Amino acid sequence: MTGTLNSKLRRLGTLALLASCCPCAADELTLNGEARLAGTVTAITENGGVRLQSPLAAEPLQLRPGSLKKITFAESPETLSSGTTRVKLLSGDILPCELKGLDGDSLKVGTSFSGELGIPRSAISSLELGILSEKPLYVGTDGMKGWTTNAWRFKDGTFSSFSSGPLSRAFELPDQYIIRFRLSWKGMPNIRMCFADPLDQQLKSPDRYLMQFNNSGFTLHRQNSNSAGRTYLPFTTLTRRPDSFSNSQMNVEVRVDRTQSMVWLYLDGNLEGRFTDATSAPKSGGISFESNTGNESEHRISDFRILSWDATGDRHRTEDRGDKKSDALIDAQGDRYSGRLESVTLGANSEPSLVFRSPLLEEPIVIPAKKVSTVFFADIKANEDKDKVMPLILTLRDGGTLKVAGCTLSGDDLQVAHPLLGPMTLKRASLLSIEQAPPASETESKE
Repeated sequence: MTGTLNSKLRRLGTLALLASCCPCAADELTLNGEARLAGTVTAITENGGVRLQSPLAAEPLQLRPGSLKKITFAESPETLSSGTTRVKLLSGDILPCELKGLDGDSLKVGTSFSGELGIPRSAISSLELGILSEKPLYVGTDGMKGWTTNAWRFKDGTFSSFSSGPLSRAFELPDQYIIRFRLSWKGMPNIRMCFADPLDQQLKSPDRYLMQFNNSGFTLHRQNSNSAGRTYLPFTTLTRRPDSFSNSQMNVEVRVDRTQSMVWLYLDGNLEGRFTDATSAPKSGGISFESNTGNESEHRISDFRILSWDATGDRHRTEDRGDKKSDALIDAQGDRYSGRLESVTLGANSEPSLVFRSPLLEEPIVIPAKKVSTVFFADIKANEDKDKVMPLILTLRDGGTLKVAGCTLSGDDLQVAHPLLGPMTLKRASLLSIEQAPPASETESKE
């Protein structure tokens, strides 16, 4: 996608800022520069051109290849089931699905976004099972409504800091919930992120969780003034500097289980740790972001979501994968088996079971999928594609992500070219967004 906007689109850019405020559901297009458009995307061509039906024009607008940074699709009335399994590929992509079968070379899964898929075994990093449906509690698409700030603004589905200062909002949250967002930055990041926060300015040491990301790395603490004089109780310190994250961005996910006083931390889909409070978990639901940088730097929070969840399926996912030369299966009780996952079979009521062979056992064991937590696949293939930067990033409404080489949209079907899965057809209703990955030259300059 290369090229520039023509003069007609330049004139429409300013008017589109008003059109996007229309209360009716619409796709939002973020263009290179400051302009954005609202309407309905009716087509995406093979070379990256986009056709948009806009209320600003009688005829559909034709956007040249290279003129778009991101497409955020309008919420769909269609309800999609995310499935109880997550397949993580070597590329880092995540596919929510239901298990259908496994033979020597291919895993068969059913998905809400693309029907039944065959995934090459050599492309799979791991399976996570027993995941119950996550119910959205809040989706950050309604602008600054409910938020308090004097230093942040909202545009194109993104909260952006334009000076040092906080952004906060109170929430009433259940005992088990997920906070998920994408953090990106310009310049040198220095941001504090608090959750389970009472948002009381009068408290010198509020009872909450606190994350910090800056040039020194990433930290997660429990802040609690009642812990024997210790204000900050460290959970983890990750010496991952900003330049270690591709494209100056990271996907952050925290999962809170108040019933167990536990917190899970994921960065870019990888579980960084499971942490237990020495005392009971904080009961508040406030969330705040505080930018601590100068005018030449900027923080952006996008794809912000809060979801309810059931923590049962996540309690054993802090396990190390162990020997990469063999498969590893971890059951719901935390017991580990090393060997090879030979097959997946469907029994009564289409309930899947996993057949696993261990060199320590005479016969393969058959374990119902509902009693399995995680399966790690042997890393026996040096896959050149897993580190290759794909030009497009697709975010799915059910929590999945796909990085693809290209796509075309016609009607309700999106055709994509995936480096590991090959050609795929995705349902438009399953898409949250499509965005351009930064040029490879920018990524290489950070390495």
